[in-house]
Amino acid sequence: VVYRAGYTQPAVAIYGIQQRSLLADFAPAGMLFTSLSVARLHAFSADSRQLAIGYLTEAGWELAVVDLQTFALAGRLTDTTPGLDALPRTPDSLPVPLEFRAGNRLAFTVYDLSVTRAERYPAYLWELVTGALTTTSAYETPVVDVFPATGEVIRAGVDARLPLSDA
Repeated sequence: VVYRAGYTQPAVAIYGIQQRSLLADFAPAGMLFTSLSVARLHAFSADSRQLAIGYLTEAGWELAVVDLQTFALAGRLTDTTPGLDALPRTPDSLPVPLEFRAGNRLAFTVYDLSVTRAERYPAYLWELVTGALTTTSAYETPVVDVFPATGEVIRAGVDARLPLSDA
């Protein structure tokens, strides 16, 4: 994340190491905070052709997928996208992309910045082509890892069903 206009306007800069130059930047109007501060490891697709970024604006939140070949938007969701009334809409909600899945789908959670260490957050699979959105329990925290060979999601958590030990 870089800042323009006297460190007041954040932008996501895409720098080409081989080209040794700035390839593009993504700076939606009113962008205040990005998901790169929460889970930056999962921002790129496996082939590095797409970048997913969630961000807060003065009006709400947005989740965008940028095609890095053309620098055009490959998909965009907002907290006011028609037909998606169940999405969280608080001033502190931030969509955090967690994994590009097979079938042109993106897994993400809606992180609440005002809640420290919540046990889980609402999580979704977004089909980029159709715009369909389904809930999922596999990505309920931004702290996950995915085994690429099988797509299995690994996350740590507390299971109250297990006995406690002082040892």
